[in-house]
Amino acid sequence: LWARLQSIRSTLHREFALLDLLETRLPKDDSYARGLFAEHVEAIEKYAMGRGELTPSRFNRLAALASCPALRGDVSAQAELRVIADVRAERRAAMEADFPTVLWATLRLLA
Repeated sequence: LWARLQSIRSTLHREFALLDLLETRLPKDDSYARGLFAEHVEAIEKYAMGRGELTPSRFNRLAALASCPALRGDVSAQAELRVIADVRAERRAAMEADFPTVLWATLRLLA
């Protein structure tokens, strides 16, 4: 059980590290892309970090970011978005394995 919880924590840290890299690719003057990015990160912080719950799919902004003109032609950014989506899916699958919220909250406190 502990290994599965550590796996969730690890994927969450990997996702944030990848998001940090992606943020450097966003043009500073592109308020639309930066807004999508901020909404995506805030939702992860609110649900996954704050509540220990799955982030609802309606807050997933990766597809919208991938279609932004500023990132559409950037092969590296597109690759990063695919990896972030894979990590997110891995974390989501692990969290959906019927983990009680209490255990996730305990893991957050130990972090």
